[in-house]
Amino acid sequence: MDEDEFGQDDRPPDRGDGGGYFLLGGGPVLPGVDYEGAWLRARGHAQALNETFAELGLANGGAFAQARWADDGSGLVVVSVTLDAAARLREVLEKGLATGG
Repeated sequence: MDEDEFGQDDRPPDRGDGGGYFLLGGGPVLPGVDYEGAWLRARGHAQALNETFAELGLANGGAFAQARWADDGSGLVVVSVTLDAAARLREVLEKGLATGG
């Protein structure tokens, strides 16, 4: 498997065999939608989040962002965190809000 330093698959998702349909969140492929471009943009944001998680000490299974697609074909970033990482992330966000950030 081609993975980056965060364990994220480095390849765009398989878009099917060209038969016109595959399940994407339960729906068909929409004509004219740039699924790969949307996924690549989402992947860039997921990588940036993963780098930030690492800077906060939340990497290594504590927090992880991964690129996906929304049902309409737009990019989507899904974030998974453990309970401890969620508490730490909340602290960081609250401090940022308190300082006007």
